[in-house]
Amino acid sequence: VSFNISNFNNDFTEAAIDYFKVYEAPVSVTEWEKDPIELQVAPNPSAHEFTVTYQMDSKNETSRLVVTNLLGRVVESHSLIGHAGKIRFGEDLAPGIYLVNIEGNNSASKCLKVIKTAP
Repeated sequence: VSFNISNFNNDFTEAAIDYFKVYEAPVSVTEWEKDPIELQVAPNPSAHEFTVTYQMDSKNETSRLVVTNLLGRVVESHSLIGHAGKIRFGEDLAPGIYLVNIEGNNSASKCLKVIKTAP
């Protein structure tokens, strides 16, 4: 890496390089490891309630559905039974944007955004 710095009108000129590092990573999406927890939410947005459909690997013995507001405060939490199923939530939530995920004893799902609209 080289720099050519010109100094006009005797002003000082600065240049900097941030530290960076190159990591080896998968080349395609198919090389990524499958998520241990699959999660879907419907309908989204909703004025009433949401239904989460989930599927987990057998390593997750204890898990719960966690709903947080955008400030990170847990507004709902539900224990889940079994490795696959459906659960309804959000009937009493105020209109707004919420984040939903499943936390297991060995892993956590991706976080999904749900939008609760006014009835």
